[in-house]
Amino acid sequence: MTERADVHLNPSEIELLRHSTIGVTGATGFLGRHVLDVLLPYGAKICAVARHPGLLPPGISFQVGDLRNPADCEAFVQGCDFVIHLAALGGGFHANLNRDFVLLTDNLIMSFQLLRAAVGAGVQRYVYVSSSAVYGRRTGKLQEDDAGPPFLTSELGFAMAKWTAEEQLRMASQGGQIHGIIVRPTNPYGPYDTLKVENAHFISSVILRLLQQNIHQLELRGNPAIHRNFVYGGDVGLGIVLALLRGKSGQAYNLGAHENHTLEEVVSSVIELMGLSGFSVRYDTTAPAGHPGRLPDLGRVRQELGYNPEVGLDEGLRRTVEWYRSTVTQIQ
Repeated sequence: MTERADVHLNPSEIELLRHSTIGVTGATGFLGRHVLDVLLPYGAKICAVARHPGLLPPGISFQVGDLRNPADCEAFVQGCDFVIHLAALGGGFHANLNRDFVLLTDNLIMSFQLLRAAVGAGVQRYVYVSSSAVYGRRTGKLQEDDAGPPFLTSELGFAMAKWTAEEQLRMASQGGQIHGIIVRPTNPYGPYDTLKVENAHFISSVILRLLQQNIHQLELRGNPAIHRNFVYGGDVGLGIVLALLRGKSGQAYNLGAHENHTLEEVVSSVIELMGLSGFSVRYDTTAPAGHPGRLPDLGRVRQELGYNPEVGLDEGLRRTVEWYRSTVTQIQ
């Protein structure tokens, strides 16, 4: 979060941001907005690209472009010292089901075209925002070197696209073409997520459903005992900036929270925070549920980047509920 960023960055890093031009794809999206919250106080010149204009803070240079188009990628990276690639096609778990071909194809084309353009333009540092989906069928506490196929059937297209783009960036880094860093957020949540229930991540979709009027039963898909590593978006945003400044070329870093929580724990906390009563929650345990639980090992990211997630689940949920209540009220 912007109010605590100075605690994490040293004077030389702050000076570097102040005198750099940073290209951010996906800047109008969920994690992109959190990255901007970290970068903007330092006076960095930020360039954003998206297929459609979106809400952005003042002072950001914006261009309409499709990252599947090589010419748009080349135009975007011109003059950029650094690039943070956040843009991706995807949504919550259920929104991604049965879309493997599109998720694989479009995400790979964007990643391939953008990195090639960045190398050609002489971009100095490049951060690729991947996903914990690259850990595939592995469960338990996972270190960065545990990633790779086989991938879960329910995540196949998205995971394969992320993993292949990681491999491309590792090759470019090892060949000396670019200083490339990979980050893998786990299950981010928080303000700036979508207002569309069908595309929202789990926590956001629960809040949006509970904000609907005349709802007395919340119906959710999945096993309530499944646990996830929910990490606050502001912590992920800060972790991405730390990776840009401190990450080793070719290295991957987990960006997660200290502990996991079950879906039932999260839903109960959201209902309590919203001051609701008389709700019943029904889980369809026959629906696809994804992985049974991954816990990211944070040893490497703490040691090399100084990353330490600070917003716990209770505070993160409070901020998220507050943002959704305010935002939904304003657009009604």
